[in-house]
Amino acid sequence: MSARANHTLVVGIGASAGGLEAVSELIRHLDTRIPACFVVLQHLSPNHKSMMPEILSRETDLPVIGLQRATKPRQGTIYVVPANSNAIFKDGRIELTPVVPEVSPKPSINKFFTTLAKEMHDLAIGVVLSGTGSDGTAGLRAIQAEGGVFDSVLGLH
Repeated sequence: MSARANHTLVVGIGASAGGLEAVSELIRHLDTRIPACFVVLQHLSPNHKSMMPEILSRETDLPVIGLQRATKPRQGTIYVVPANSNAIFKDGRIELTPVVPEVSPKPSINKFFTTLAKEMHDLAIGVVLSGTGSDGTAGLRAIQAEGGVFDSVLGLH
């Protein structure tokens, strides 16, 4: 059963490398009763082990999980996409995909938001707290086009 079938909202949260404080502040104030899962896509260096799940888990009572394989999203859970992967939303699952050696931020906010919009339509929510270049812009537009909810502190709407 997909997240769409059981009406779990999927909230993508995008941030650039300097966005840890903004992500922490956001999840610190999440209501644990919201019928949603949260997917954090923060641009990080793939050359260093990320401590994001551990750091974010100090800010919330929700479980924080570093994604390592395809995962069926669970309500009330925060998933963190690793720096050396991209993520897509496909067949009701968050899937990690290999990165190609292009010069773009990883993980790609646009790639995840676009696939999330295509599958979840009005149950997709996109939030861009900060971004590198325009990463997140096309994804937010895709979410808007499918009837989902979007917001950006960069004024992208």
